[in-house]
Amino acid sequence: NLITENRWKMIVDGMGVTIKISLLAQVLGTLLGGVICFALMHKNKFLSGLGRLYCYLIRGLPMVVLLMISYYIIFGKTDVDGVLIAVCAFALVEGAAVASNLKGAIETVDTVEIEAARSLGFTAFGAFLTVILPQAVKRALPAYCAGFIELVKATAIVGYIAIQDLTRAGDIIRSRTYDAFFPILFVALIYLIVTSIFVYLFQKLVKLINKEVC
Repeated sequence: NLITENRWKMIVDGMGVTIKISLLAQVLGTLLGGVICFALMHKNKFLSGLGRLYCYLIRGLPMVVLLMISYYIIFGKTDVDGVLIAVCAFALVEGAAVASNLKGAIETVDTVEIEAARSLGFTAFGAFLTVILPQAVKRALPAYCAGFIELVKATAIVGYIAIQDLTRAGDIIRSRTYDAFFPILFVALIYLIVTSIFVYLFQKLVKLINKEVC
């Protein structure tokens, strides 16, 4: 199944596409999530309302529908690469998740600590950077890591917009060999290995950040 016609190269290339989409979407989603979180927590009702509307719309749409809207409608008449479109679509979803997660973590910080920092002469922004943000990051990190693992698995739907990712590569091999057993189970094994590696790395990162914060 894998050796004939160098089909193993399809698996390797597909895995590369999956990882690339996941990492880029996570980075962009994190940046977007920070902006959305700022809007959600802003005292201006218009900004906070926009943040809530964004999260409502993104959460209300199935990921595959959002992906197809991005590919066939928003970028339908352009020459933008499908991988970039997928990155943008997943970043939108990840941004809403990161914003909600970070907002919840920030709200758990004791206001007494913030007032103590302000009494020591810190500005509001300085208190945020030195007191609020480190604790919020520490508390939000486990959910953030879990969100990335879910993102890696969610990229399996990019075949809907003709991107040859890991899942799509396995399906192509299945269609050519008329054997579903081996290629599909092999793809499942690779997903398991990849996610296990990322889980291990994130666990190390959590421990490292917890030590630094302490």
